[in-house]
Amino acid sequence: MNEARENFDQMLATGVEAVQGVQEGVASALENVRDLNVRLIDMAQANTDAAFDLAREVAEAKAPSDMVQAWTTHATKQFDMLTKQASELTILSQRFANTSAELVTRRV
Repeated sequence: MNEARENFDQMLATGVEAVQGVQEGVASALENVRDLNVRLIDMAQANTDAAFDLAREVAEAKAPSDMVQAWTTHATKQFDMLTKQASELTILSQRFANTSAELVTRRV
């Protein structure tokens, strides 16, 4: 009877650890998703602002060369911005993957 009770207690303890691991994983995932969503909103705002800046410059252009210059400047800025944003998203994704892997490894 004592052995059955010990096995049952051990099973309960293992279950509690598993639930705690799931809770930690969910909390970590939610934090990472929140960070990613906030950053995506920031990126969308920056890209929208750049588009409106371009529209203003094109609207204010007095000569065709002004429009060409506005488009060229915009394209260069956008390329740089998108490269930076892709890098940031890669870093966020790696952090998310590393955090998730760490939690799983720690629990196993």
